[in-house]
Amino acid sequence: MAARPGDWSALGLDSDPAPGDPATLKTIADAMRDLADSAGTINNGLRELQNTAGDGQRFIGKTADALRDVVDEHLHRFVGRVEESFRIAEARCARTPPP
Repeated sequence: MAARPGDWSALGLDSDPAPGDPATLKTIADAMRDLADSAGTINNGLRELQNTAGDGQRFIGKTADALRDVVDEHLHRFVGRVEESFRIAEARCARTPPP
């Protein structure tokens, strides 16, 4: 990304209207990556929970069955989209010009 212009007078402005702070954006990008990683971990855990049905599994009984009924494909898609959204946000925040 190119450096931002210093002269904003053509727009009637004395300075950059959105100067940003690369260090702050990096902090935000790092947080977005951490949230994406957490969403991925949650989604993998939900998928593993769904796969616990069947012979030889240790997670059995009425509680296990009820929980598997609640954890459906809609929830997997939702958490997957949360992960994707945070990854996109992290990538956008990381695309900052050098100071």
